[in-house]
Amino acid sequence: EIIDGKVLAGTGLSNAMKALTNFEEVKLKAVKTDGGYIVNGSLPFVSNVQKGHYFGALIQIEDGYIVGLIDTNSEDVSIQNIDSFFGLNGSATAKTTFKDYFLEDKFLISDNGQQFIEKIRPGFILLQLGMALGNINGSINIIKKELKRKEYLNNTIFGDKVSLFEKKKQELTFGLDKYFTNPYTDDVK
Repeated sequence: EIIDGKVLAGTGLSNAMKALTNFEEVKLKAVKTDGGYIVNGSLPFVSNVQKGHYFGALIQIEDGYIVGLIDTNSEDVSIQNIDSFFGLNGSATAKTTFKDYFLEDKFLISDNGQQFIEKIRPGFILLQLGMALGNINGSINIIKKELKRKEYLNNTIFGDKVSLFEKKKQELTFGLDKYFTNPYTDDVK
């Protein structure tokens, strides 16, 4: 159903990216059992997740890490919406909590989680760039709009700050933003 687009699925791998670079600990722990793993823990920020969706997650086991596909239909996975997540409210970011969740062996994506994450890290980070660019563009547009207000006109303290922000955006995206300007075209120059 995921491959056919009938069910939504996301990555859920922000914790994995941070944990395997020693920025934070792996938030999900599991114990091997017959036919799968029993998973406990909590992921504070999973984007684009609601009940009925699936997402991938890095899980620490006794001798390393695994990556599993999580089914949020399970009663053992609770989802708490984050009502005021600055700048990302449109991303459906939520906290997910696992209480004795049974991850069946058939939902195991990789039994070598560290190797899997290292392999997909560049693509994962590139996917995150879309959200960052959207926030940067939105912020620049708000600044442009506010600078047109009467109280900002002729105020030299602001100078031409918008062009500085736009230049910095170009530097940060190293030209990749051209790929995100129109997602419905295959004419990329």
